[in-house]
Amino acid sequence: MTSTTHPEPDNDRAPHRLRAPLRLAWAVVGGLALAGTAFLVIGLLLPRRWEVQRSRALAATPEQVFPFVSDLDEWPRWMPWDDLDGMGATDPQVRTWDDPRIGQGALRLTEVHPDTVVRYEVEVEGGLSTAGSLRLQATPDGSVLTWSETGEFGRNPLLGYVALGMDRLQGAEMEKSLDRLAQLLR
Repeated sequence: MTSTTHPEPDNDRAPHRLRAPLRLAWAVVGGLALAGTAFLVIGLLLPRRWEVQRSRALAATPEQVFPFVSDLDEWPRWMPWDDLDGMGATDPQVRTWDDPRIGQGALRLTEVHPDTVVRYEVEVEGGLSTAGSLRLQATPDGSVLTWSETGEFGRNPLLGYVALGMDRLQGAEMEKSLDRLAQLLR
């Protein structure tokens, strides 16, 4: 009877077969870590301050427009506040909200000059604030309303990316509100 020997498994090959997939996995993990770090570092370097401005010619005099922009009771007629939950008034110059989608906040009129300018501040949950103004200028055909807002997002690297898009995002909301106001004044 002859004995047959079975070849021993080549244990040296098993680790070799695992090396390539492990290298690939580590390369993927390393690449993701590098990309995430780069994303955060770039976010820290992006501007934290933002500014948005929109203007609209209105077929109404500054005297006709001013009551809509200087009285917070009139703002819901041209601002998209109708979709905010928990909107309330603490006094004639302040509006607060507590909305599950956007959190808590307050809008406060800070300066009102008849028929020319209204300045305000908005504070939202997390300490973020916005300063805004609505300026009226008389024209032969009525007036021009210029709406400006500025804000700062602080050191949050993710909000640096949001700051880059504020002109487009907030600007679109401002344009919708100005369209609604123009319709009201017709």
